[in-house]
Amino acid sequence: MYTPRMSLFLESPVGGGFSYSNTSSDYITGATKTAADFYTFLVNWLEIFPDTKPGDFVMGESYAGHYLHQLGQLILHNNKMTNHTVINLKGILAIIDIETQTRGSYEYYWAHALISNEFIRSGIRNKCQFPDD
Repeated sequence: MYTPRMSLFLESPVGGGFSYSNTSSDYITGATKTAADFYTFLVNWLEIFPDTKPGDFVMGESYAGHYLHQLGQLILHNNKMTNHTVINLKGILAIIDIETQTRGSYEYYWAHALISNEFIRSGIRNKCQFPDD
């Protein structure tokens, strides 16, 4: 039986994207607070909609790289406690910056034979000015 996958996008911290609050104290943020808010949301979501509970949970993109580590640590810590909803954390994907992402993409393409040795040497490495080159 086919079980469709679901993607859930949560904008955070409070005030990011289209998210908002009418309570000014909600706008006190930081990596630890953002991770705790996200965790609270996620646990509540999974309790209200248990049929959306993923088999494997992978998270993050963009600026999330600044707080995903705290969220991952919180999930793993709370998974050990029997009174919390268990989240099967499979991994964390955090894109640090565009240069690192772009360089890593080309290295991935080359390592998986999607671009040639010649292209990576003469095209990418000679023409792109990546940091630490």
